[in-house]
Amino acid sequence: MTPKRIALVVVAGCLLLMAATVEAAELSGSWKGSLTGSNGSSGEVQVDFSPQGFPLYSYTNNKGVVRQVELSHVGQTVEYVPAGGGVQRVVVKTLEKEQGRLAIGIGGSFERASQGYLDQQPMGRRLRTH
Repeated sequence: MTPKRIALVVVAGCLLLMAATVEAAELSGSWKGSLTGSNGSSGEVQVDFSPQGFPLYSYTNNKGVVRQVELSHVGQTVEYVPAGGGVQRVVVKTLEKEQGRLAIGIGGSFERASQGYLDQQPMGRRLRTH
């Protein structure tokens, strides 16, 4: 490959990288709005986005440490022990990301042990931004 051709490939690669960065930056920072659960309940929330434009799931574990996880693909599971014990599980059920739009379906459960028995409480959330 000649030096001139290598330079063209590098420039083309940089242009593609810049185009992807601009698209991802469309969903950056924070978004405030209403979150609706599968049972029809809703509440106001704030969603922070990663530099890649995916939502960040924030939680506090049983040691008081705040963590954030980028929710980037279907099937992704986040598990942690919240204050008070048990296990909180969050699963990305659906994820549709297009230019200027994001739709994500999140399911999960909370499991706690009481007198040796496991108690599961399912949850579901859906987020749409435009």
